[in-house]
Amino acid sequence: MPQWSGVGDTFVLGCDFDPANIFADKNFYSDNPDSRNPKLQGKYGIYKPNCGLDKLVISFGHDEYLAIVLEGHAKDVAEYEAAAGQVPAKTFPK
Repeated sequence: MPQWSGVGDTFVLGCDFDPANIFADKNFYSDNPDSRNPKLQGKYGIYKPNCGLDKLVISFGHDEYLAIVLEGHAKDVAEYEAAAGQVPAKTFPK
């Protein structure tokens, strides 16, 4: 199964894929070019040990993408609902 056709899993970029990642046991990440880049191999890859979460580059899946889009358009959604005569949906907390 090509990686793009699977679920939107979140994982750290720039280092080995963790065996705990979804479908890792099925070589799900073998089509990802990063899996063949020697600079991105090893436990730490491009990172220094204990660098901190703020230094990691992390992928995000469709769930996170949708949340980001909706958060960015909460006002638009409320205006659309008001124009349509609907009760405004609960907006995301900031």
